[in-house]
Amino acid sequence: MTLISNADEYSPSAKYNDTHIRARNTIERCNGLLKSRFRCCQKSHQLHYCPEKSGVIINACAVLHNICIHYNARHFSIEELEEDNAWGPIPHDNDTDGLRRNAVALRNFLVTSRFQ
Repeated sequence: MTLISNADEYSPSAKYNDTHIRARNTIERCNGLLKSRFRCCQKSHQLHYCPEKSGVIINACAVLHNICIHYNARHFSIEELEEDNAWGPIPHDNDTDGLRRNAVALRNFLVTSRFQ
């Protein structure tokens, strides 16, 4: 859908244009957030899948993003992820050895993988 050019002020066409612009701004901010959190959404890492599968991946990214917001998960930049200090200390309790191994494996996977 496109804007209506030369719409008269206070006309239904002008109202449509205003609503269209506000909706587009919201979508652009959402896309920017997903691209900054998930590298697979960036243009340089295009999803090489059929449109249906790409849609599922984008929806999964949106769900994961909402989960991160719900649990106040910190948003790391790519540069921070490449540094070990970004993850902070991992506990060495006997009860959490399995959890620690899983956290380290997940960290290493996230830092080194590219979703293609």
